[in-house]
Amino acid sequence: MTLKLQRFENTFFNLVSIHHKIVDSIDFERGFMGAGPEKELKGRDVFKESHESMSIITMDLKEINESYMKSYEQLLTDFGHYFRNLYRIVKMVDEEDIVSNDSSEIHKIKYKYTSIIRAQLSDYELLWLFYNCLSSNGNKKFKPLVEKYTLFKNIPINKLHMEEHKNLYVNQAITKPKEASI
Repeated sequence: MTLKLQRFENTFFNLVSIHHKIVDSIDFERGFMGAGPEKELKGRDVFKESHESMSIITMDLKEINESYMKSYEQLLTDFGHYFRNLYRIVKMVDEEDIVSNDSSEIHKIKYKYTSIIRAQLSDYELLWLFYNCLSSNGNKKFKPLVEKYTLFKNIPINKLHMEEHKNLYVNQAITKPKEASI
């Protein structure tokens, strides 16, 4: 293994470790319709609870953005940090200068690393990422990377707010696990 690859992998796995720490540090206190005490949610439970309370029942991208941003702003500090870090990891993999004369080999190597990232994400993290990439927060920079590396390969389609939302991505972004490689 070359020194350059060792440095890349060291940085990559350190960023994945930081990602786990960010997830573990996410917390949110939510009152339930003003009745009774607030409930503190931590880690991945925040993604689940907040996804279930978000309502996006339109195909209009402007309305999707508005609905997403309303939910996102309630969790801004934690989720902003989370998505910026996740984007940086995927972008670092995408920008890594891998030496090969075969472009399909380069993509295969990069896909291996983004698959490791994808494996770290819960279903509800994938769902939040899905809507983040449709919003003004992720549409221009993050969405193309998500599509390129098929990060929604294992997304639970039945948990999208509308199943038709999957059509807002290129076909290869969302594949059934048995159809995709790796």
